[in-house]
Amino acid sequence: GGYYPILPAQVIPHGSRPRVFAYASGTRLDVEIFNRYDLAQDLDFLILEVRQGTRPPFLVVNLYNQDPPEGAGHTLRSFERFQQIDLPDMPVMIAMDANEHHPVWDSFATRRSRGAENMLEWMEEHGVMVLNDPEVATWRKDDYSQESVLDLLWQNEKMAQLGVLE
Repeated sequence: GGYYPILPAQVIPHGSRPRVFAYASGTRLDVEIFNRYDLAQDLDFLILEVRQGTRPPFLVVNLYNQDPPEGAGHTLRSFERFQQIDLPDMPVMIAMDANEHHPVWDSFATRRSRGAENMLEWMEEHGVMVLNDPEVATWRKDDYSQESVLDLLWQNEKMAQLGVLE
């Protein structure tokens, strides 16, 4: 019964901490969730495959975009590492704390941040669309003096055809 945690890597190195994880229900016998460790084991993103009945399986990606921590041994931000993965040809949804600003998803953006154009190019190359309303902030300063859309939900065309996110 209850819920169980799903971590982004089979082994979490000592002194490290994952920036993403998920919970899955242990009581939903009609849904199977598999961590796709074969695709990636990165503490900043998690790739799950979800199967339910006769519906085609789909991927759920949970990503926290940030600079690498000190001593990581690389200089790539989380999304840049994610881009290197060859995702299977199947329905995909991506939920991320993007930490990037671009008017396509953020009407509050007064500038385009350094990784935003890269994200937009990847979206176009992979037929991914952003589902966020660019007028609805997902982050606010405590005093409400600044708003932004940093938390994004994307899906590819195959995911849209499934109608899961409607």
